[in-house]
Amino acid sequence: MKARYVYLATAALVVAGWLGNYFFYRSGQLPEGAFLRHYIETADLPGATFNLFYAANNRDKRKIVDVRIEELPGLRFYPPSTRASLRHQTIYSLIGHFDIPSSEQDRREDGEPLKIRSVDVRFNDGTMRREEIGEIIVYREKYLQEAGDEAPFEFTSSKGSTDHSGSNSGHATRPAVLTGVTSSWLKRLGPALRIEIKTAGEPTFRPADAGVPLKLDAGDTLSIQYRFDLSASPEVNAMDVYNVLLRPKFKEADGRQSEKIIFANYDPYPTEAEMRSFVRAKREEAP
Repeated sequence: MKARYVYLATAALVVAGWLGNYFFYRSGQLPEGAFLRHYIETADLPGATFNLFYAANNRDKRKIVDVRIEELPGLRFYPPSTRASLRHQTIYSLIGHFDIPSSEQDRREDGEPLKIRSVDVRFNDGTMRREEIGEIIVYREKYLQEAGDEAPFEFTSSKGSTDHSGSNSGHATRPAVLTGVTSSWLKRLGPALRIEIKTAGEPTFRPADAGVPLKLDAGDTLSIQYRFDLSASPEVNAMDVYNVLLRPKFKEADGRQSEKIIFANYDPYPTEAEMRSFVRAKREEAP
């Protein structure tokens, strides 16, 4: 009889352990695959590219085959590639590239930026779904041309780093005033994106918003550097994706205004802790 009780107690412990492991495993699984939240600025111009990132459980047999955006027929996506492999999930990268611009009619009549918040996804099991992706701001060719192609400044070098920082340097081709550096995502990012400027005569960089207006004579050099630090703002999530078009704005003596573009990207490479937080949020959102 005693042996029977020992057997039952052992069996109960095994079952309890199995159930604990099962529920622990389930708590670490996404309810379904999901795109990260993207905040992207791009242009509807041949050759322009950007990345979308999709997270799925490692055991998920449903795979993305194709992604389309109805409003952008000239946009194509390459097949998914692995961005990061974690304990329970894999993050895939899908590169979108503009083969051709939108139709001539769209380019002529609709110069304002287009805002995209969802994409149409086709999976290998034949199903189609519309998936939320955050927000993509697509600048039309007409909009970029009206912003000013003949800026009195030329960038001659640029560099980026794996720590989400980068810099661009160049010189003024005509006398002008740098009036500011803007982007659609600066307000959202706040202190999570630091932008600094430095001229040839300055020993160190200074915050861009405190350094303008800045008068430049022809030949004067200027460097603009940026650094993403998403931990600096509680409003920003380290799992979000940012493709920022920084736009230094120039004004000349005759009143002409123009701008240049600097590409500043934050593509997350999550830790296990950040992935667990993402999974927990998705499980709380699930019905």
